[in-house]
This record gives sequence, structure tokens and C-alpha cells, in this order.
Amino acid sequence: MFSFQKAINRGFNIAKSKYRSFDLAHVHVAYPAGAAALSLGMPYVITEHFSGYHSQSAFKWSYGRKRITNRILNKALFILPVSDHLGKAIARFGAETEMLKVSNVVDTSLFYPTDKKPEKFTFLHISTLEERSKNITGILKGFKKLEESGKDFILKIGGDGDLDELKSKIQQFGPSPEKVEVVAKQPIDGIADTMRAAHCLVMFSHFENQPCTILEALCAGLPVISSDVGGIPEVLDETNGILIPAEAEDLFAEGLVNMMNSYGTYNLSTIAERASKLYSYQAIAQRLNNIYLNVLK
Repeated sequence: MFSFQKAINRGFNIAKSKYRSFDLAHVHVAYPAGAAALSLGMPYVITEHFSGYHSQSAFKWSYGRKRITNRILNKALFILPVSDHLGKAIARFGAETEMLKVSNVVDTSLFYPTDKKPEKFTFLHISTLEERSKNITGILKGFKKLEESGKDFILKIGGDGDLDELKSKIQQFGPSPEKVEVVAKQPIDGIADTMRAAHCLVMFSHFENQPCTILEALCAGLPVISSDVGGIPEVLDETNGILIPAEAEDLFAEGLVNMMNSYGTYNLSTIAERASKLYSYQAIAQRLNNIYLNVLK
């Protein structure tokens, strides 16, 4: 914590030498970044996307960390959760500051739709591959059932997690090897290309806030199958995806079948256009600008 705050202070002093003074600080995640803003005596707003506020995350809050985090939250001018669901969790945590939802942002110069799709129906899952939240085993079991239903498909799955562990889980729980393609960690433009080479994004998490991967997929014109957790129902509806109750593996498998059967009913360009209006740099910048002006008044 001390080294982090020292780095923040150093960065602040460098910026101050160039810009002289600031009217407002905007920090991401209350602790520890908010502690630095608080110590500098500046007015600040907080963008919050930490999943530890949710009881399902089982995050262990020490007494000291919870106390200082609440102080940071309650000294902020506004708290900007990425979802209403997260905002409610922060309020239960003890924050009384007014909250204004501001979604995560997508670079739509990279994530945009294309009409060119592979011949075989391709599902995609990209994440940290962390079992506790992302439920990789549940995803693989669902695709095993999809294979048993007789459907022909490809599952591209990977990210920046442990790929050896993923391959072991595929052997144990997943469909046949010829139906699975493991995707290694990629730069952001590579992820965008991989999304355009898929038909649908899949998530089956135990808990979430507002996954950037889902917003990126929508901007790329992909419908999404996801568990009905966190802020995801604020993003998905029948026009752009399928929501599945968390832990319901049989329903998840049915959702995969339904997606393949009804894919032609989704308007991919409309999905992308609607998402871009909500999550692009321009859209989020305008939202933040309005909040800044409100604060400075």
C-alpha cells in the first residue's frame, strides 16, 4: 500500500509540474487508488468494478481495509459503478455517496462486425480462465452435452490463464479434441480478430460485474450466451443473447442448442450498432464529461 501511494504521489507531482493544478481526480477502484486521492486532499470520483463487494466472491475483507475503503467511498463526490447491481452491493457494503452508473468502455475501432464467418458454427470463450469465478468446468460440461446432442461445432476457448490446466480440464470434462481449439493470450487487436471469426460468445460465470468481453463481443456483432449474474442482465436481452440461471448446466447446454438453431434470427449489425452507441469511447466520454461538469458546478 505504501509503495503504491508513493508511486501515485510521484505521478501526481509530475503531472502538477506540467498542469500546475487540478480541479478533480478520477480514480479506479476505491482501495488503494482512492486512498492516494484522499491523502492529497483533492475532490474525486471513483469508478468501481471490483467484484469483492459481492458476497458470492467470498473476498476476505480485513477490518482495516473495510474501514478505510468505506471512508474513501463516503468522501467521494460520486461513485461510478459499472453496473446497477454492483452499485447496490457497494451500498450494502456501507457507502452512502450518490452513485451514477458508467459502463465499461470498448474500442470500436477494433471491435466491429463482419459478415465473414467460418463455415462451422464457432463458439468463443475468452477470460482469465479462473475456475472460482469463470466456471470453466461448467462451460466444458455444457459443450460435452452439446456434442452428445449431435451438433457439429467448434469451441474456441482460452485467454490469459493457465493453458496447461485448461487442457487438462478439456480432457476430463470437455467434448472431443477435434471440437476444441485452445486460444493463447493475445493482444487486444488479436482478440478482436478472434471474435470476428466466431458466431457467438459464451460465459457461464458464478459471479461477475460487467465483463468487458461481453461488451466487446456485442460491439463485434456477436450474440452472447451467459449466466444471469451480476450486471450481465443489464446488458443482455432476447435481441442480443440468451441468459441462463447460474449453475444450471442442463439449461446452459440447451441454450447452446437454441443459439445454433436460432442464430439466423439475430440481427448482427443491429447488435453491434446498439452496443457501440452505449459502450464506445465517444459514448462513455460524453457520459463522464456530463458528470465532470455536474461536479464542477
